[in-house]
Amino acid sequence: MIRFVGQQEQKNKILGSFNDEDWVVMEGEKELSITKSLQQQKIMGNKIRLYHPYLCGKEEKLSLLQLLLDERYAEGCLCIPVEVIKECGYLNERMPRKKMYEFLLRIAEKHEIIGMPAEYNADLVPGEDSGEFDKAAYKADCYIVGKYSQLLQQNQYFEEVVGRLIQQAAQSHEPEKMLSYLEDMLGKRERYTWIKSGTAPVLIYYGVTYCYNVMNVMLEQLAMALEQNGVPVIRYDEQKEDVKGLIKYVGKTFRAVIGMQTYLMSVYMKELGYFLHDEIKGPKYNIVLDHPFWLRQQLMHVPDQYYVLTHDENYKKFVEKYYPKVSGCYLFPPGGIEQKEEINLKKRRYGVVFIGTYGDYREKCRLIHSSDRRTRFAANRFLLNMRKKPYLTAEEALMETLSYYRITLTDEQFLHMLYQLGSVVQCVMYYYREKTVRTLVTSGIAVDVWGSSWEKCDLVSVDGLVIHKDADWKENLKILSEAKISLNVMAWHKGGFTERMANSMLAGAVLLTDETSYQRGQFRSGQECQMFSLTELDKLPELTRKILQDDEERTRIAKNGYAYAKKNHTWESRAEYLLTLIDQADRWGRKNDQSIYNDT
Repeated sequence: MIRFVGQQEQKNKILGSFNDEDWVVMEGEKELSITKSLQQQKIMGNKIRLYHPYLCGKEEKLSLLQLLLDERYAEGCLCIPVEVIKECGYLNERMPRKKMYEFLLRIAEKHEIIGMPAEYNADLVPGEDSGEFDKAAYKADCYIVGKYSQLLQQNQYFEEVVGRLIQQAAQSHEPEKMLSYLEDMLGKRERYTWIKSGTAPVLIYYGVTYCYNVMNVMLEQLAMALEQNGVPVIRYDEQKEDVKGLIKYVGKTFRAVIGMQTYLMSVYMKELGYFLHDEIKGPKYNIVLDHPFWLRQQLMHVPDQYYVLTHDENYKKFVEKYYPKVSGCYLFPPGGIEQKEEINLKKRRYGVVFIGTYGDYREKCRLIHSSDRRTRFAANRFLLNMRKKPYLTAEEALMETLSYYRITLTDEQFLHMLYQLGSVVQCVMYYYREKTVRTLVTSGIAVDVWGSSWEKCDLVSVDGLVIHKDADWKENLKILSEAKISLNVMAWHKGGFTERMANSMLAGAVLLTDETSYQRGQFRSGQECQMFSLTELDKLPELTRKILQDDEERTRIAKNGYAYAKKNHTWESRAEYLLTLIDQADRWGRKNDQSIYNDT
């Protein structure tokens, strides 16, 4: 398959989905008459070809030096296999100008490029140089000269090229500033490194296999979405290689390092006195799905440029307050996976489905009761607050508990206590999960569930609870596409949005979820989803029956939910947002001196 990527797509950073065996025809900075016809031609052999009007007669091999000395080659049309783009990276968005020129040189560093003759479009008149100083073009040239300074020196072009840049700087309105920029590029200083890392690969840590391997599935979806943006990705499986395998990345620079509740970023080398990831360059992002107090040991002390991505608005505030050494925390809900087959809103096999495991809150109660007397008293009051006021976050409920006992704690002591009482949070979450399902099945509404964990539930003898065998993530997507309603009970994420919610809406099911403050005003009950209150579960059966019986209403909410999730909650949109965060973090994260990058 051959895909054409025109100037407009390049401007909008669009590359699209592809397979390694596909080819891309990239339009250059000038429109050629042959450009669009190239995608109709059969690619001969496995050669990268550059079609250009300056090339006459037969094909010829173009050297890196030849391309470097004449940027007009970037006007041509490049025919290149996708696997090369995945290896070398796509257009460098950190370049102030001349992205195609820099891309062409980067490809020529590793691969042979064959020049082919072509013609300009008859309707296009090549533009002429206005002679005025172009700051962005000047800065792009400074970077390229800095990057290839050794090659220019080896071939006795360096002094001549730098001399021209010095002359251009003198003609500008800011000669000293422009000369300073040139010096930074030639010296490969911080501004140079920032631009260069724009095409560095993203390193992603896989390995957390619990919860049916869902975390690795989400990471792979993110990895593929990044690759669709032309970002090279290196996948590292911590289960196969463990921490020792990271040594090979020491001293290397990545566009970003990404993990999901990973411990690898927190590895501290006592003998040397620093974190391992201080020597693996680039911003680090740990995607945290659980309440941040569970990762207390990891987040209290972190390497440089360490960021947390969370799906819950309250968790973001929590990280910012209790983990001051974290460089930043951003709202980053997991994306959903779109159905490959056409969605049929009318034919639905299931009524209400619940894609989630069962946990017995009674076991957690026994654990709480076995603790020491002081902890037990605090835990019981904490549990009571959460059970009676299920709209409270865990930290709010604990604060009310401390207020009741007139106890004052420092932030560090509060965090430690919340961590110690984590079983209480699990207990109340399991309690309301079971209570929600119980409310439905005992009122005559069948609920289909999956997994052997449900066989331990007290409701196993109730006819309305239909237990199926375990299902993997692909099977879960199929189930959701055949369900009228997808029931969701949060793991106490009071301001969160989860992958189950996104997958449900993208599958055409009506999302029936307990209340969340996430994107209030945009994500609305009765419009994109249907919410219910844990304090008013007695109203849930009637609410559910209305959706099941009113096909018109169900279809309306399902369509709205699909449109909302399609716009806001795909992994493609997550990858685009993440790249924005990465560029911001790598630009400001280390020095906090924005002035040195202005107009880069």
